[in-house]
Amino acid sequence: QEIRENILKKGYDLEKASALPVNSFKEPFDRIFNFTDELFGLNGVISQVNESGHSICFNPEKLLLEKNAEIARIPLALDYSKNPDKLSDLSIYVLKASRLGKDGFAFFALPLSELGIKVFGQNIGVLLGQDKTGTSIKSQLKASYDDQNNTLEVKLSIITDDNKTKAIDVTYKVRPEMVHKKDLVLWPNFISKQWNRYFLYSEIPHNVHSEDCPFRAVPFVGDEADPFFNVIRDDDDNFLYLADNGHIIENKKKLGKLNPSDFMVKTIVTTEVIAKIAERNGVEIRDCYTGFKWIANEIAISEGKQKYIGGGEESFGYLPYDKVRDKDAPASICLICEIAAWAKDNGRTLYDLLMDIYVDYGFSREFTVNVVKPGKTGADEIKQMLADFRSNPPKDLAGSQITVWKDFQTLEITTAEGTKKLDMPTTSNVLQWFCSDGTKVSVRPSGTEPKIKFYIEVKDDSMKTAADYDRCVESANAKIEAIKKSLNL
Repeated sequence: QEIRENILKKGYDLEKASALPVNSFKEPFDRIFNFTDELFGLNGVISQVNESGHSICFNPEKLLLEKNAEIARIPLALDYSKNPDKLSDLSIYVLKASRLGKDGFAFFALPLSELGIKVFGQNIGVLLGQDKTGTSIKSQLKASYDDQNNTLEVKLSIITDDNKTKAIDVTYKVRPEMVHKKDLVLWPNFISKQWNRYFLYSEIPHNVHSEDCPFRAVPFVGDEADPFFNVIRDDDDNFLYLADNGHIIENKKKLGKLNPSDFMVKTIVTTEVIAKIAERNGVEIRDCYTGFKWIANEIAISEGKQKYIGGGEESFGYLPYDKVRDKDAPASICLICEIAAWAKDNGRTLYDLLMDIYVDYGFSREFTVNVVKPGKTGADEIKQMLADFRSNPPKDLAGSQITVWKDFQTLEITTAEGTKKLDMPTTSNVLQWFCSDGTKVSVRPSGTEPKIKFYIEVKDDSMKTAADYDRCVESANAKIEAIKKSLNL
């Protein structure tokens, strides 16, 4: 009677009513009935209020697959059935099920829905009782397999942070055939632990046991910027892979995450190799003045219109994303660590990847000359040096013919075709000379110290393999010394 009265009081349809809202009942009925249809979860921590602002709102009934879904049985070695603790060694998560009237266990693809995967996130292993680390959550997912009827009884016990309990019981049919030696996409199948990320789809590579394939699940790509973590598809509505045959795909272009509207930013004195990489991969590159305030300015100009994917300056400052507007060493360290991890997974090193860049885009070597001129007389000397370069600009640098002269104080660029205006937000006391062989020299006075700086970059397109590296370095060093001499440095 109390249930009926509360339902009518709330204006609910008696035919469609389920659990009542929280705090509808008092002790002792609250332990049974006070469970809202709407909860919030973040990595398996379930609460009745969205305290974090990032939790996913969900109805408990929607965390499992529909009742008409068929669950795939996964064959594992007998050792796993006798010692299920070994499941934590796998690169995939599977559901362990006791066997009705039999010893041992059977193993299945996870019956969690897409929403369930999102709600439990990185603590699915804890939910399954297979991981001992990570956030402590109270909810549990257990199962029992009936071999005779080929059905799987699943029980998901949702336990909130204040110890309210809701149990969802579903009995599924099991696929007639076990997944064995097949490239079969399962839904929602496996969640890879290999990359410490959780993607919604995956497949079992046929070469799972080969030495060059340490992964047992190949996840599809999820959009990390999407709070609901939807799966990304290409223009033909096909799933995009994070990996292929157990190997992580190495760049955004292969992932379909690189768009023509994306842009990178570098300072004008930074290596032109960045510009060449961007151009070849169809990404816009922008030049700005030295200082991250100018990189931040470019991000602000295109905010909401184009995606910034990275930028930096010659002094090693780098910003790999747009969440902050200054150089970000911790994020850059994480990025280089991820690159190093990818290299190691593929039997390579950071040095090998650097050699690849030189071979693909041309060898480049940069060197900065600081000419210190202290005091008032020093400041006058620096001023005169720049005036002389402007009135009598060099025509070559150690034998390399200059073809482009840029003056950022007058905002002019001069070539054989004449002089045009440079498109920059303001003026700056910087000179640049570009040669036909790729040599580049930038000259500017320091804004904080009594010195004038010469940024020298030399190229060598003869590097065909990593074995050519030492020769190219030696040749570049000789070229740099010759340029210094030609400029009387």
